[in-house]
Amino acid sequence: MSEKDRQKFLEEWKLKHPKPSPKDLVDLVRRLGHPTSPVAADFDPDNIRCACNKLVSCENAALCNTGIMDGVEPVCPPCRGDFAGQARLFCVRCRMVIGWMEPQTDPHGFKIEPDKFYHVAECAVCKKGLQKADIIEMMLYYDEMGIPYPKDILT
Repeated sequence: MSEKDRQKFLEEWKLKHPKPSPKDLVDLVRRLGHPTSPVAADFDPDNIRCACNKLVSCENAALCNTGIMDGVEPVCPPCRGDFAGQARLFCVRCRMVIGWMEPQTDPHGFKIEPDKFYHVAECAVCKKGLQKADIIEMMLYYDEMGIPYPKDILT
């Protein structure tokens, strides 16, 4: 899909989905397709870089299901215990855990709960130059509570 077609499609989609659900957003990302170059040119498809920065066999990477989609958590077996009890930040486009967060509650009552997945539409790997990635569940919570929140969904 060309950039012009992508922009037109997104504008039409936003009009049809003024209050998108997580399922709507995941479907949107699927329809738009994967990024053109989500990995570095020297990417080795047999290995994955663990959060500890060790290169490990893909066979040892943890597979996960966010409740919406399947993906990969880039953590080698010895490191898995280090992330127990933390929430996972999951990129829908890359289908990968891109970060971990301590459980917390923001000033408006949105809770980041232990061992749960929170989704972002894209990350700095699949969208070069990305400055921020909004948590989809947080945006939906804020909408439900009537809290103003500027959203930059797949612009």
